Amino acid sequence: MLIKKHTADCTTYWLKANFKNRTAYTDIIQITLEKPWLIPKYEDDFGGWKGLRLYGWLFFYFGRVYEGMLIPMDPKEVDVKKPLVDKNGNKWSLIPKDKIDDFKAIRKNTRLALRRKWNITYERNYNDDGTYSITQIIHDSVD
Repeated sequence: MLIKKHTADCTTYWLKANFKNRTAYTDIIQITLEKPWLIPKYEDDFGGWKGLRLYGWLFFYFGRVYEGMLIPMDPKEVDVKKPLVDKNGNKWSLIPKDKIDDFKAIRKNTRLALRRKWNITYERNYNDDGTYSITQIIHDSVD
């Protein structure tokens, strides 16, 4: 699902939500005539954007950077003004990757659990100051 599209200086950014894999990411396509890469190559952390690997050749460049994880919304969450809603009407929250400890491992384990049709639940632990932490629990299905 496309969340937002932005264009600036010959670069187009698409912020997308993938409810199947429970991730959000930005796809980038850039077309420029300045300083072409004469041989195909890539550059990590392009433009100071941590996690963005930009691939390209001559005048065409593309890349993807993960923004965070999607988790089902808790009815107690009233601070979300505009939740993400999938085509089935389920509401989701976007948790930015900088607020997730070991984002790569969480993303990998989530994809593995979804591929194996395991059950994933989320437990919210509320603190006295109104903040909360979220724990992802993966239950392997035993028939």
